[in-house]
Amino acid sequence: MTQEYRFDPPEISEEMELFMCLHALDSSFDRIQRALNLLNAKLLLPAEFTHAQTTSLEAIRVAVNLELRQTLGQISLENFGEFSRTVREMESQFIARCLVGACGPNVPEA
Repeated sequence: MTQEYRFDPPEISEEMELFMCLHALDSSFDRIQRALNLLNAKLLLPAEFTHAQTTSLEAIRVAVNLELRQTLGQISLENFGEFSRTVREMESQFIARCLVGACGPNVPEA
């Protein structure tokens, strides 16, 4: 008979929840741009389309960052920057460990 495990997430502050959402949004901009550039490099998307989409994404990102600065204020913005850097570092380490597990120690650098 299998035993059911439940995971109760820890309580987080409203500010930390906002940081998590903003980090996810910022990371998604990066991933979309990387995907567009990859598709363009493989000649699956025209360069003009890729450039137009990247420009649109950057405009949205600038608008979001402006709202972020106005909403959070400087101290919280610095805390968000530190939070985001930490999460990105953790993501990179996790991906590297997964690649080593899947491909062995001779994983090519990205």
